[in-house]
Amino acid sequence: MTIDFPIDRSNYGEYCLTCHKQGTVARSDDGSFICSVCHSSNKRMLIIDPKLRWYIDDDKRYIHESAGCVIVNEKSKILLFELMKFPYGFTIPAGHVDTGEAPLQSVIREVQEEVGMSVKPKLLGQTMVNGDSCRRGSDDHKWSLFIANVDPSEIKKIHVDPKEGSRPVWISLDQAAQTRLASAIKFLLGKYNDAIKEELA
Repeated sequence: MTIDFPIDRSNYGEYCLTCHKQGTVARSDDGSFICSVCHSSNKRMLIIDPKLRWYIDDDKRYIHESAGCVIVNEKSKILLFELMKFPYGFTIPAGHVDTGEAPLQSVIREVQEEVGMSVKPKLLGQTMVNGDSCRRGSDDHKWSLFIANVDPSEIKKIHVDPKEGSRPVWISLDQAAQTRLASAIKFLLGKYNDAIKEELA
């Protein structure tokens, strides 16, 4: 998403991806957003939210900061669950970094919120993922990827937030590569494949 039209950077606002106008955006039954100005329907919209860490770069690209965690069990398998909303596909626990949060704080919070587990993550790396479209209008995310081992007592606590996803599965890293992954997760697991395998060994 290139932002080359006027927006209010200081306050929360929802902008239509078709006409770029700010207004009240209704949600349809299928989760799409319907613009109150031009009445177009989109799977996502541009949301400017001061609660999130975001910026506009020199090329006017709207960039979010995100963090995710590869969770590993005692059998060296990783946890995935299926997203129930755009961008769809299987994912690791992940989400946007909030204003005032470090990526580590964010990923600990996201894991707790999305799958109900407490983790002590280790940073694998940070990278920009282009073409990573989210419901809030960004197509580019600066990712921090972590990894964490969990013991059986934590695994028993798994409960995927139904607003986020369903169908949690434990699979090998090689099996994950053959799974219908959300695009950003596919990129991250590929980029950090060797580093993850070292942790699994």
